[in-house]
Amino acid sequence: MLFRSQLVGLTTDQIPALSTTQLAALTTTQVAGLSIMALSGLTETQVAAMSTSQIASLTSTQVTNLAASQIGALTTAQIAAFTTTEVAGLTALQLGELTTTQFSALTTTSLASLTQAQIVGMSADQIALLDGTRLATLTRTEIASLTSTQATELSTTQIAALTTTQVAGLTAADFGAMSTTQILSLTTTQLASLTAAQAGAITADGLTALGATGMAALTSYGFSSLSTWAIASLDPSIVAGWTTTEVSSLSSVQLSALTADQLAALSSTQMAALTYGTVSGFTSTQLSGLATTQIAAISSAMIAGLTTTAITGLTSTQIGALTTGEIRSLTTTEVARLRSEEHTSELQSPMYLVCRLLLE
Repeated sequence: MLFRSQLVGLTTDQIPALSTTQLAALTTTQVAGLSIMALSGLTETQVAAMSTSQIASLTSTQVTNLAASQIGALTTAQIAAFTTTEVAGLTALQLGELTTTQFSALTTTSLASLTQAQIVGMSADQIALLDGTRLATLTRTEIASLTSTQATELSTTQIAALTTTQVAGLTAADFGAMSTTQILSLTTTQLASLTAAQAGAITADGLTALGATGMAALTSYGFSSLSTWAIASLDPSIVAGWTTTEVSSLSSVQLSALTADQLAALSSTQMAALTYGTVSGFTSTQLSGLATTQIAAISSAMIAGLTTTAITGLTSTQIGALTTGEIRSLTTTEVARLRSEEHTSELQSPMYLVCRLLLE
């Protein structure tokens, strides 16, 4: 019987000379005593012939130094026998070289021990093998280590299986790179958990795919973070389906990005939901395109939030439709600004507006 000290002395020329029977006879202690140089001499046939106990006895350093051809020779039973320490010893390159069959043999415990560097090294095919159980072993930090390219490889089933904690690990870049199919696979609970950065990264196509129903799952915080260019690309029918909560969460910048067709799609109820801070985003061009029913739906308090420049965009018809309360909310400066060529008729003059207030 060879002692551990004797095995350490075996050369790379001597190791290949061992028969598989001789190799199989080595104890786990003897295997653990093999030097890195001696291990490098093992042939693929010899590696495949090692018992699961022998494989499990390898140190992380020994595993780290296995050649690509030796890693490729490992059987699924041997892979399954890897301890978490040995898995931690695999380099990102070694892990990436595992075949899908070998990768599938890793236990959930082994997967849970993967480092961020190892996860980044996983191939698209390996990512696709992460079923619900295996995916559940990944922490938020590990999910965050996925590259945007890897994130786009996640199937709709995998995305739907992510917990809100794991979803929080996905970066804004990940959401920006997702396909419409992937965005559609997000559950209402997941959508409600999105951060401002994540929601703001969803593309116009992604928002269009979600539609009014899907967008309703976003929190007010998430909705107010949607990018202006994505919002401006939405079909007016989607805008018409926004809830009053969503409309009230619009920022002034988002409101200023709405197109004429989108604004025309807003109902009186939606217009009434606009907040003081939001209406300040109205441009004079946008305001002039609103129907009189939409103008009338804006409360006096909200009218007061309009900028003086925007108010000058009101048409004569729109001014005539202003309620007493809305007129009272205008400042003297704003009333004076209504003296434009478009507002010169007697009925629409500032004097007429004042008379209306006195009479009523």
